[in-house]
Amino acid sequence: MAANFQIWLIRAALLSGVLSATPTMAQDHTAWIDTELTDGYLTAQVHIQAGHDTLLEFRLTSVREARGGRASTTQTNRASLKSGEERIMNRLRLGTGGDAHYQLMLEVYEDGKRVAVDRISYP
Repeated sequence: MAANFQIWLIRAALLSGVLSATPTMAQDHTAWIDTELTDGYLTAQVHIQAGHDTLLEFRLTSVREARGGRASTTQTNRASLKSGEERIMNRLRLGTGGDAHYQLMLEVYEDGKRVAVDRISYP
């Protein structure tokens, strides 16, 4: 019950603009960050859908800001995808306790050129 309420709160925040999600498309590839809030953790999943057969690379940058300071991590990976194939490329679990604020940025590259971007802010 509490988990469903938290999911509802995130959806309400997305609709009201409190939590931003801005998936973009370029060169017919789509990429987005899907989030879920459960038991005090924000789980983010990186999705990529290829518009044609290709090798795509993604970079996920997470920035955490709190009273104690600022920390960031970057994760990269690449995958060969078929036309129309959607794949979850990565999962990231972030603690939401205290005064933590997160910025997540997903960048997708094809042949060294950025072809898709998504950003998430929490809270």
